[in-house]
This record gives sequence, C-alpha cells and structure tokens, in this order.
Amino acid sequence: AAARRLEVLNAFEEKTRPDLVDGWAAVVDALPYGVAVFSAEGQVLMSNRCYKKLSAYIPPLGSRDQSGDAIISGSVSEYTLPEGRFIKVSQHVFSAGHKIEIHIDITLLRVAEQRLRNLIDGARICTWEWNVKTGDHRVNDYWAALLGYKLEELSPVTFDTLRSRVHPDDLAETEALFE
Repeated sequence: AAARRLEVLNAFEEKTRPDLVDGWAAVVDALPYGVAVFSAEGQVLMSNRCYKKLSAYIPPLGSRDQSGDAIISGSVSEYTLPEGRFIKVSQHVFSAGHKIEIHIDITLLRVAEQRLRNLIDGARICTWEWNVKTGDHRVNDYWAALLGYKLEELSPVTFDTLRSRVHPDDLAETEALFE
C-alpha cells in the first residue's frame, strides 16, 4: 500500500506539478547535509551537492553495516573524515528497497563533548544526572569517589542510592526539593 501511494504521489508530481518537484530538488540541494537516494540495487538515484563533496570519503555503499548485518531502517552510524571531521549517517530503507542516507557533520558537537569531558576530568567534577520522566540516574566515578565508593559498588544508581547517603538532618529538606 505504501509503495502504491508513493507511486501515485510520484506520478502526480511528475505530471501535474513539475515546478514542485524542481523546487523540492532545489531545497534538498541547498541543505547543509549530504543527502542521497539509492535504488534497491544500491545505485544512486539522486544526491545533493554536499553529498557529492563527501562522496570520496563515504564508506562503500552496501546493504550491510560493519558487522555484516542487514541495515535496519532508521539506523544511525558515524565515520570520520581524514581531516578529523565527524559525520553521522542516518539511513532509512523504504518498503520497495530504496534507501535514503543523510550525512550530517557533527564535528562541533563532538568537539563540545570532548571539551566537557576534559573539564570534568581535569577538575574532577562530580556529575549526577536524573531523567525525571524515566527515573534513570547516571553518576560518574568522581561522584562515587566523593562518597568513598567505586561506581560499580553503587550500581544501579537510583533515587534511593542518593537518599540513603544524605545526612539524616538534611533528609527532609532534600526530599522537599525533589517534590
């Protein structure tokens, strides 16, 4: 049904709205990301300028990832360019076997993450993250060491892990802050 719907949409665009198709192609070409659409056989059907610039560095196209497993629609992977830029690749496989790949330069994100890791490690900063929606807690080695433990000794970290280590005189005030 999805393949038929796509076929009808393509036919409509090609016959009745060529200006829309041309406009859409211009939008994709102007994106700051590498975008390519492949046939089920792996042939490039369309790519934009950014993808063409990256093409010399893109790992060989195939329907398999590095482990040899089939690509799962919606999969994400990364590669590094020779000059050190980091590229994230999002892939989507359509029911007819066609695939779209989007290559996004995430170098600034990786540099910021590394700077943050350097700051945390250099200053031995304790971190504690709490996802209120899921209840998941993450702490680092420095947080555990501050309490006189190794991180493994506290795992899994829960709100009770924190609560049990708060001084009894501070417990009521601490719990009130989290409500």
